[in-house]
Parts: sequence; structure tokens; C-alpha cells
Amino acid sequence: MIPALTNSDTTKKIALGLGIVVVGGVAYYFINKKIREAKELQVSKSIGANTTDGIALRYATAIKSSFSIWGWTNLTAFFNAIKGILRDNIPFSKVIEAYNKLYGENLIKEIQSELSANEYAQFTKLIYGR
Repeated sequence: MIPALTNSDTTKKIALGLGIVVVGGVAYYFINKKIREAKELQVSKSIGANTTDGIALRYATAIKSSFSIWGWTNLTAFFNAIKGILRDNIPFSKVIEAYNKLYGENLIKEIQSELSANEYAQFTKLIYGR
């Protein structure tokens, strides 16, 4: 026969489970961040920091950093990066290329998934003038 669990036992098990999930999530975030930073540094060294490709790489990194794994996007950081791309006259295609090279992801699809319809319209108006 299985002994019945008390409310206290159940609460302790739930708290322990939640603690493990939180610790695992935080560990995943920091490990993933270190791996991403190492890859960014490696690609940056191979490109050259002050070339058009190097500047595009910095903007790709800034855009990725504005996206959060916790479910929200830092819109100020995102739009500052977009405005910087325009200010520095960096072709957006170079940023897309750098983003794909760094993260193996489609930047436009990532932006669409991160932004609301109105925010995406604002983005396309800035980048494409539409």
C-alpha cells in the first residue's frame, strides 16, 4: 500500500521541482550566452571589426541581444540598432548575412516572431522606406 501524501509533502515536492527548473533555466541561459559570445568573438576576428561586414556583425549581435529568451523584446535596443544601421549606412542585407552566419537563423523570421504587427510595420518602414 502506498502511504498518502500530506499537503506539506506535496508542497515541498512542488517547491523542489520549481527550484530545479529555475536553476536549470538560469544555468542554460548563462551557458548559452557564453557559447554565443565565444562564437561572436571568433567570427568578429575573422571578419575585421571596422569593415562593413564587421560593423554589420556588431549590429546583428545587438539585434540578437535585444531579443530575450524570457519572452519579451527590448524594443528600445532593437530600434536603436536599426537606426544605427541606417545612420552608419550599412546595407541591411549585410546584417542579415552576419546574423545567419552567427546564429544559423533567419533574421527576418526572428524579427517577425519578436515584434507585434505594428512594431514590424514600423521596422519595415525604417529599413525599406515602406
